[in-house]
Amino acid sequence: MTPFKFARSPENLAFGIFLIFIATTILFFSQSIRVNDFGNHDPGPRVIPIAMAVIMLLGGIVEVVSGFRVVPVPLQPQPQALEQTASNADWKRGLSVLIGLLAYLIVMNWLGFLVCTLIFGSIALISLGSRWWTALLSSLCIVVIVQILFVELFHVSLPTSVWGGF
Repeated sequence: MTPFKFARSPENLAFGIFLIFIATTILFFSQSIRVNDFGNHDPGPRVIPIAMAVIMLLGGIVEVVSGFRVVPVPLQPQPQALEQTASNADWKRGLSVLIGLLAYLIVMNWLGFLVCTLIFGSIALISLGSRWWTALLSSLCIVVIVQILFVELFHVSLPTSVWGGF
């Protein structure tokens, strides 16, 4: 039997505070979104930011509460615990996805939403450990769903390529 000490989780606490801060900021600024009343009980354009901010706020509260929770931690690292720690490769992988996201946002105006999303989604999923065909199929499904839902159904114009295609 391994002896335990009891410790708090400062990572959960910090992440929870960050989520609460972002959620309250979104709630504050979403109040200034103008809503036209057409008399059809349409909730308007601010319903999505408010709903997402409320979900984020609830998640932040859960994280803060779990950050204050005292959990048993083994005094000597166990072999399973060593395998679960984040390695340098994990940080590099996560950073590469974030850099890819920035490049995705910059290049989208030239390549268009569909092509750029297909490429970024596939590369991000492959760099996170998916097989290439799974990543490509998943990205293709996302692109098709977004195209049908937003462009065809809701008539949202997404960025197209400078060549006039997708």
